[in-house]
Amino acid sequence: MTLARVLDFRQDEHGDWLAVLSCGHTQHLRHQPPWQNRAWVLDATQRNAQRGKPFRCGWCETEHDANEASTERSQDDLNKER
Repeated sequence: MTLARVLDFRQDEHGDWLAVLSCGHTQHLRHQPPWQNRAWVLDATQRNAQRGKPFRCGWCETEHDANEASTERSQDDLNKER
């Protein structure tokens, strides 16, 4: 799987940070210990240091999984027809 890259950051209407990714998606990045420990997102210098770094996009992975499942189903249908 190809990883996206972090292009920029912006805040949503609630003040939560989002990473703007090279794949065209955005991803919320929250610091909510103990569930999400991302203190770096609260500091502008540390956020800027993340720009250009690889990022695993959950939206792309979901799309990939859905496409893969669809392809598998199509192949199963073809095999049944034979």
